[in-house]
Amino acid sequence: MCGPATGTALAAAIAGLLVSAPLLPDVVHAQFAPADYTGASFSAVAGGSTLSSEPEATHSSSETGGDAGLSGHAEQGLLRVGTSGDYPPFSQAVVIGAHSAAGGRIEPLQLATTYKGFDLDVARAYAKDRGLALKIVAFSWPELSQDLQQGKFDVAMSGVTVNPQRSTLGIFSFPVLESGAVLLTHPASGTGSISAFNSANRRIAVNAGGHLEALAALTFPRAQLITFPDNQAVLTAALDRSVDAVVSDSIEASLWRRADPQLLVLGPFSKDRKAYLFAKEQRSRAADFNLWLLDRERDGTLTQLRRKWFGTPPAMPTATSLKALIACIDERLALMPLLAAVKQKAGLAIEAPQREQAVLNSALASLKAAAKLRGLTHPSVSDKAAEAFFRAMISNAKSIQQRRGKQRGRNTAQRGIEPFAPQWDLDRDLRPALIRIGEKIALLLAAWNLDLDREQALRALAFHLTTEGLDESEMRLLAGALAGLRPR
Repeated sequence: MCGPATGTALAAAIAGLLVSAPLLPDVVHAQFAPADYTGASFSAVAGGSTLSSEPEATHSSSETGGDAGLSGHAEQGLLRVGTSGDYPPFSQAVVIGAHSAAGGRIEPLQLATTYKGFDLDVARAYAKDRGLALKIVAFSWPELSQDLQQGKFDVAMSGVTVNPQRSTLGIFSFPVLESGAVLLTHPASGTGSISAFNSANRRIAVNAGGHLEALAALTFPRAQLITFPDNQAVLTAALDRSVDAVVSDSIEASLWRRADPQLLVLGPFSKDRKAYLFAKEQRSRAADFNLWLLDRERDGTLTQLRRKWFGTPPAMPTATSLKALIACIDERLALMPLLAAVKQKAGLAIEAPQREQAVLNSALASLKAAAKLRGLTHPSVSDKAAEAFFRAMISNAKSIQQRRGKQRGRNTAQRGIEPFAPQWDLDRDLRPALIRIGEKIALLLAAWNLDLDREQALRALAFHLTTEGLDESEMRLLAGALAGLRPR
């Protein structure tokens, strides 16, 4: 891309438009009495899950900003939310303050930064419903993983994309939106094909440190990748035409095109989900938040917020029992190429009957704990049906691991992570991540109320499952197990 250097002014203009535009009236959030939340918490161990008592916070919701320090433990009654502030309409930093005229000069007074966006509205609604104080902590994308591990905040809420690397770092909530990676380019680039940009003479800009950078590196290995520390700089590069294309996602791209309607959108070339990433230590809070998401999807609150920030018609619901369960299956299967690579390096066999039985035992223990967490005397589905479902997932997981050598991690590459670069540890990283995903599945199955036949289950998986490479017999195995989850 080359052309007049008007991009900086246009980028500033669109940022100013977003800042100055009046916020729509606040969504009225129904008061939520969590009848299915008992104040108990998950505490998973190698052999299963236990429950511990944890009193709920009772103070009123308030909001602060600033540094959170390095403590790995959240204060009682406080939710610390990490956000980037550079990713509208999910998260945008807004500088506010008064001005005065003194001696013929305009001087700023009491400048401060506040944050707005879809994710911030979700955070504030949850804090209000739970009577929590809210603390906003700014992060930059290259430091997201480190900041989360160091305990600078309890949860990252900033349009975070689900991928396997992040699954090993914390606990993803159920998804709140679906999106896909796209290329934004200009007609002057001379091509309308995504594959044509995988060339040594192509310059592609992308935000540094995030899911999109890793995905761009895998999709365009021959191109020159230009990384920028924040999304505003990526937008400026697109408008200045100083690069041939920029990588964005389907949600953000529609906003960027307001600055230059001539920008072309190519793709999407991935299928992604947006969710909130809790620290590993926040198991109880993450479980409660997921229950809250299910209820807020059911009562229309999330639909109202999607309409407010993403327009009409709003994005499709994602925090439903069925779609959340399929998202958990995807998240679990996406870890399999990493698991296979680590096993191969350690000389371990893919088949591990004792380990599989331990996984099943842990899943059934988690299911009973989840039923108690939801105030139920017993899980909605039988142990036999739940075990069959987990066995089907294990079978498909082994199939992906066995094909890993030929596919070279294609499933993982789609989510923007190369399984051969970082050095994951089986017991420190991958197995605990699988347990955490299993706990989310248990949370859904504990109160499962869907009665699907085999063909309905197969159609749901065909439409919503993003994992590639499963053959027809593997899909039918999973569909049969899903149809077997009948409420008692």
